[in-house]
Amino acid sequence: RRQRQMCIRDSTGVDIWDGDLALMMPYFAPIPTEQREQYREAIYKLLFTTFHSRGFHHLDVRWANIGVYVDKTHDKVPVLFDLERMQSVTVESEDVSWVTESMKKLYE
Repeated sequence: RRQRQMCIRDSTGVDIWDGDLALMMPYFAPIPTEQREQYREAIYKLLFTTFHSRGFHHLDVRWANIGVYVDKTHDKVPVLFDLERMQSVTVESEDVSWVTESMKKLYE
């Protein structure tokens, strides 16, 4: 039996399943190897805009932590999850080497 307790975002919330709390999140599909190149620009933008420009450095950028979801306009959008290994960076910093290195490792 499921009962919604709290809505965190449109599709994310906390439910009770058989008396236990459960975090409910959307499914992020893995990106098949043969489709990864078409996401190169979007992933760079994700790392730079969503993380670096907000003062974060994601320390575990790898394909196992990247998925896609279909947004409200039916576009496939990459998302980087597993936020356990993060580090603060200076927002004003022009040094985006972590973004460049992360992209290099993904596309080697």
